[in-house]
Amino acid sequence: MFKFLQNYFAFTYVELAGTISIGVVAIATIVATFFLQYDSFPEFGIVKPPEDATMNFVDFKTSENKSYAFNKWHKPTKLNLFNFDPNNVDSLAMLGFGLPPWTIRSILKYRAKGGYFKASEDLKKIFTLKPEDFKVIESYIKIPEKTNEYKIDHAQVFLAKVKKKQIIELNSADTLLLEELPGIGPSFANRIAKYRDMIGGFVTKEQLFEVWGFDSVLYFKIEPQIFVDASRIKTININSNYEADLYHPYLTRKQSRIIFNYRKQHGLYRNDTELLNTSVVDQATIDKIKPYLTF
Repeated sequence: MFKFLQNYFAFTYVELAGTISIGVVAIATIVATFFLQYDSFPEFGIVKPPEDATMNFVDFKTSENKSYAFNKWHKPTKLNLFNFDPNNVDSLAMLGFGLPPWTIRSILKYRAKGGYFKASEDLKKIFTLKPEDFKVIESYIKIPEKTNEYKIDHAQVFLAKVKKKQIIELNSADTLLLEELPGIGPSFANRIAKYRDMIGGFVTKEQLFEVWGFDSVLYFKIEPQIFVDASRIKTININSNYEADLYHPYLTRKQSRIIFNYRKQHGLYRNDTELLNTSVVDQATIDKIKPYLTF
């Protein structure tokens, strides 16, 4: 077949090979474009997204759920619908309605800039809100009637929110909440959440400097609006029977392996100081990882 095409079209070997390669790429592009039109294909065995609509939609890894990147968001199969006011509903509730993260961000930004939904139809101003999503939530939209007194109260509440900066706990905030911080966009929110999960949570605010690209200018800009609840961190048992349990970003694989083997030879570690006996970690490394260890 290859030789027939070469002789028939008078192509050289290189020209024919290039033509066939372009054809294969074109066909692959058409097929990919077809499949990318859909969110999921259960009939083809593609894994469906988790039903938990309140999971983080950036890269939030837990032991129960797989990690889903922002651009891989899927609508939950089971919606959690209830009456709500679009002027004060939070992001987690909107996730339960089946709204995608980019639509939720548009609503939050609209409200942050002083926008107010006077009627359910006003939600159609949000250009990222699909008609089919609006149809699902339309009957649940309940906006209180505005009286003169309500108008005054609403204006006062809005001014108070502008004056009062939101305080955010780093170990529990989702990416949309992190984006409320000055200077933090989707990219940085992603990096912060991903690194937090990787190390098991933040013990101090200063650990933000370990996030790639995070500098002192950004830190001092958001520092007054953040705090850390260290009780939320995930710890590792240093006396675990499985070497993989000791893997941590603050330790190299070699260090983890030697710590594990030393414990098998000499018995359980009783405190963090005994890690010095392995001769593979110094006191600075121990001080850094100590909050994440249990004995």
